[in-house]
Amino acid sequence: MTGLPPISCGPYLKYPGGKRSLLEKYSPHFPDRSEGRYIEPMVGGGALFFNWSHRWQAGAIISDKNADLINTYKEIQRDAYIVAAQLTALIRYYNECGDKRGFFEGVRANFNIGERSAANFIFMNRCGFNGLVRYNNKGEFNVSWGKRESLSTRVVTDVKTAGGVLTRGGVEIRNSGDFSWVLTEAIAGDLVYFDPP
Repeated sequence: MTGLPPISCGPYLKYPGGKRSLLEKYSPHFPDRSEGRYIEPMVGGGALFFNWSHRWQAGAIISDKNADLINTYKEIQRDAYIVAAQLTALIRYYNECGDKRGFFEGVRANFNIGERSAANFIFMNRCGFNGLVRYNNKGEFNVSWGKRESLSTRVVTDVKTAGGVLTRGGVEIRNSGDFSWVLTEAIAGDLVYFDPP
């Protein structure tokens, strides 16, 4: 990440408790540049990470307890263009089909029986009610259809841009519901952002 220019990255997920609206307010409290790492153990949608990732020269560690969210980050890091192609196909079919609710519910059902791909997760987040991420007691994604007539393909561009940020080097993605690892791994110069749900 050393010396890299900023990449403007729009959010590809709507996420409960997102910090998009607080970026301007928080900006003066974050360094313009740091030799340390950025560590966010409850990253959620990643508004702060994506907007300011270029500021931390030693990289970043992002984590969350939601395995589907972390899988999405990892798939985008591995190959954002594959995720983007899959998501484009979902959006195109959704926008052209007559039974939008049925299509959404079919993707959700497939997701719940094992097709837990990043593209499916992002599609359900964008197409589901109010951008919620919610699970029932069985661990099944249970957000209802959001009654959207069409979905924008802008999110596809955001996924590709996020891939650029996640592959710049030095970005580690972890699945962890316990943030105690930060206490032993953070060192002088690191910035740790805690924002519990």
